[in-house]
Amino acid sequence: MVCTGNRSVKDIQHPADMGEELKSKASGKGSVNRYEMLTAVDYMSGNNMGFIIFSREKNSITWFAVSEPYRGRGVVERLLKTALRQLNTIKDITVCTFCADYPLGIAARALYKKYGFTVEKSTEHNGFPRSEMMRPASSENRGAGMDLWIAKD
Repeated sequence: MVCTGNRSVKDIQHPADMGEELKSKASGKGSVNRYEMLTAVDYMSGNNMGFIIFSREKNSITWFAVSEPYRGRGVVERLLKTALRQLNTIKDITVCTFCADYPLGIAARALYKKYGFTVEKSTEHNGFPRSEMMRPASSENRGAGMDLWIAKD
């Protein structure tokens, strides 16, 4: 599946816009209630640096965004590592992300590959072409959490 196809790049959701879209979704609130959302907060400013939502039931990462000013500062990896510890590593773990031909998704795909995800199949999410990546089951033990707060309101 080609990511850009006949659509202009403006029609495809840009990674920087993910946080704004989440504010209007009910999934964020439900995830907080199920303790399936992690957030990283800049203690100096109080700003939300990023968040990750996962589903223990589906054993998947369902939403992941880090604000642009905090990218490249370790926030992305700490959130992903902590979320992976919450999922069942003896089962496959999946994530729906950007297609290979979408330039703004290169960093996300590289991160998932670094953590053992491989491209599994082409799919669609909210009307946009995506790639479902899978991290194969392993005998890896879950570790202790990082110094990140679990968001709960």
